[in-house]
Amino acid sequence: MVRYLFALLITLLCSPALAQCPPNPPPTTPNNKAGLIANINSCFADNTSGAITPAITRGALTEMVNSWQQYPGVNPQTGVAYTLLTTDFGQMVTTSNAGAVTFNLPAASSAGFTSFSFFTQNLGAGTATLTPASGTVCGTATKAVPQGWGAYLVSDGTNWQCLGPFNTSSGAAGVTSVGLTMPAVFTVTGSPVTSSGTLAVAAAGNSGGIPYFSSATTMVSSGALTLNTPVLGGGAGGAPTSGTRSGNTTAFATTAGALTNTHCVSIDANGNFVDNGSACGTSSGGVTSVGLTMPAVFSVANSPLIAAGTLAVTANGTQGGIPYFNAATTMASTPALTSGAPVIGGGSGAPTVGTRSGNTTTFVTTTGTQVSGHCVSIDANGNYVDSGVVGCGGGGTPGGATTTLQYNNAGAFGGVTNVTSNGTNLSNIRLTAAAPLGWDNGAGAQGTSISVQANGVLQIGLGAGLNSNGWYQWGGQSRTTADMAVTNTTSLTNVPGLSITVISGRNYYFEFDGVAQGIASGNGGVAFGISGSASLSNSRYFATGIAGTAVVGSTTNTALSLAPVSGVGNSVFCQMRGSFTAGTSGTVTIQFAQQSSNTTASTLLRGATFNAWDSP
Repeated sequence: MVRYLFALLITLLCSPALAQCPPNPPPTTPNNKAGLIANINSCFADNTSGAITPAITRGALTEMVNSWQQYPGVNPQTGVAYTLLTTDFGQMVTTSNAGAVTFNLPAASSAGFTSFSFFTQNLGAGTATLTPASGTVCGTATKAVPQGWGAYLVSDGTNWQCLGPFNTSSGAAGVTSVGLTMPAVFTVTGSPVTSSGTLAVAAAGNSGGIPYFSSATTMVSSGALTLNTPVLGGGAGGAPTSGTRSGNTTAFATTAGALTNTHCVSIDANGNFVDNGSACGTSSGGVTSVGLTMPAVFSVANSPLIAAGTLAVTANGTQGGIPYFNAATTMASTPALTSGAPVIGGGSGAPTVGTRSGNTTTFVTTTGTQVSGHCVSIDANGNYVDSGVVGCGGGGTPGGATTTLQYNNAGAFGGVTNVTSNGTNLSNIRLTAAAPLGWDNGAGAQGTSISVQANGVLQIGLGAGLNSNGWYQWGGQSRTTADMAVTNTTSLTNVPGLSITVISGRNYYFEFDGVAQGIASGNGGVAFGISGSASLSNSRYFATGIAGTAVVGSTTNTALSLAPVSGVGNSVFCQMRGSFTAGTSGTVTIQFAQQSSNTTASTLLRGATFNAWDSP
C-alpha cells in the first residue's frame, strides 16, 4: 500500500523525475523499509538532470516510511537461539526447534528499537523464552512461549510490552486459565494452569475397594472387598459389598433360561447350569434307557433301566482281599490277606502279605540310612535310626548272685560283688583294698587312679599298681600369673586371677598367701580385702604380714591394712586365714590397694594364691 502511495505522489508532484527513477515501472512485490528509503532517494532526485525535489518532500516521505510497519513478512528461525534485528520491524518471527530456544530481545531503549513492534510464534516442541537485554518483557524478567503459542510485542522505549502470549494453535487466544475438577474418587493437582503446566489426576479411594456412582453425578469408593468373594451390587446409591461362596474355589456358576423351584439342575454344552425340567431323581421325559458298566470288582443289577428304577452296584471280590489295578483300566481282587500280617505291594501283580517278628501289630518306622551290622537306637519321634556303632555288645548270659553288678567279660558276664540298691539306683558298691578305680591314659593303659592307702585314707595314683604319684585340683584353687601394681590409691581393687566361685548355703575355709613390695618406710604400704558377687556371712579371718623377722599389722573380721615397717626391707609376706558361709552363689575375690596413697607403687607379685575348701 505504501508503494502505491509513493507512485501516486511521484505522478502528481515529480513527474519529470519519474523517468529517471529506477526501477521503472516500480515493482508490485512488497519491499522493506531500507529498500523504500533507497527508492525515495533515487526517485526524488536532488538537482539531478534538471529535476529538483524539495527536501521537505523527501523528508516527509521518509518519515512516512519509517512510521509505517514493515511489510507483513515471515522470518523463520530453526536454531536454539535468535537475536531480534531492526529488519524484523512489523514482521512475524517464528521459532521451531525440538529443544529449548532462547529468543534474545535488544534493550527497548537501544537504537532502532525505541519505537518497535513485531509478532512471534513458537512452532517447535521446545519452549521459546523471550529474554530482554535489559528491562522487562510482558512485565517479567523473561517470558516463556510454549509450542503453538504466539504474542505481539511493542517497545515503549524502556520495556517490551506484550499482547499475549496466546494459544495460536487452538485459535482461543482469550484463554488465560484452565482448571479441572473430577469426581470424589480422584484428586487433582496443578489446577488451574494459567500459562503452561500439567494437570495431574490421582486416584483417591479405599485400598481394596471399587468406585461406584452414589448418585447420577457423583462417584465414591466402596469399602475394601473381601478376598476371593463375589461382589454384590448395593442398589441405587448404595456401595457394592462382598458376598459369600459355598466352597473354596473362585470359579462361579452361570445359569441359562428360566429356573423352576424344586427342579434339578444340569449342565449344558457351554458350561451353564440349566433347569432339567423335573425334580431331582425323576425323569424329564427325554431319557428312555440308562445302563451302567463297572470294573470286574463290582457287579451291576437292573441295567439298563427303561423306566423309573434303581441301578444296584455290589462288590464282587474275594472275602478278605482288597481291590487293586491289574491293568491301567481294569480292577481285580487279591486273595484273602492273612490276619495281622503286613500287606506288601505286588509290583504289577496283586499285593500279598508279609510276616512280623513278634506278636504285636505295631510296626517300626525308620529314618536315615541303615548300615548293615550297625546297632539301632530310637530317636525322639519313635523312629529307629542307625546308631553308627558296629554291633550292640557282647554275648553271654548274665549271672552271679544277688548284690552282684554284672559286666561283659569277653562275651561272658562276670560280676562285681557287694552291690546294693534302693530298688531304683545303686546305693552302695565296694572295691577290695587292693583294687584301684582307674581311668584310661588315652593309649589303652592305666592312667590316673584312686585307691585306698590305709583304712580311711585315699591316694591318687598314676600308672599301674597302687601308688601316690598323682595330684588333684579342685574348683577352689586360684593364683595370679602377673604382677599387680597400684599407685596413689587406697581403694581396694579386685586382683586378677584370685577369684573362686562358691555355692549358696555352703561353709568354706580359705587361705591367701602373697608377697608384696613397696612397703618400706615412707612408701604407701599395702592393704588387702575380700569382696565378690556372693553374699557372705559368719566371716572370720585373721591376717598378718611378715617383713624379715618382724610381724606387722593384724586384723580380724575387717579388711587387712599392713602399715610400713621401719627398718626392714621393701618386701612383706602377707597371709589371710579364715572361714565364711555363702549366703548366695557367686564369686569371692581377693582385693589389693595401698595402705596410704603414695607415688611409689605398691606391687602384689605374681604367684599369689587363694584357695578354699568346702567345710562341714
